Parts: sequence; structure tokens; C-alpha cells
Amino acid sequence: MIGYSTSHFQLIFKKVTGITIIQYQNEIKIKKARDLLQYGNCNVTEAALQVGFNDMNYFSRLYKKMTGHNPSEYLKRG
Repeated sequence: MIGYSTSHFQLIFKKVTGITIIQYQNEIKIKKARDLLQYGNCNVTEAALQVGFNDMNYFSRLYKKMTGHNPSEYLKRG
């Protein structure tokens, strides 16, 4: 749509934002998962699946890396 190749767009995106597109997508997904855990009355597996993670171990590791806590800890604190 904007006339750039995928790789060129990815390069520009990282220059402008300082993060990769994948990192940006993961930030959005983890923020949504956090909201689901806090307000959505769902468990960790349901939240992970709703935001597009099929691998619960990967989701938990990424969640902890980005937020500083395990998703189950966040759910308990709710």
C-alpha cells in the first residue's frame, strides 16, 4: 500500500520506533493479555489463546520478560 518492500518497511519501522515489528506486536498482545487477566474473568491459557499465543511456555516467558511477573502472579493479584 505504501510502496515499500517488506524488508524496507521493517527497517524504517525500527529506525522510527526503536523496536522491531514483532516486538511491537508482542507488546500489544501482552498488554491485551494483561487486561484480559485483570478484567476479562479468564485464566492464563484463555488469555494467551485470545491474543494469539498457542505455546503457553513461550507466552509465560515473554509475559514475564515484558512485565516482570508471571501471568499467573498477575492473575492472583488481579
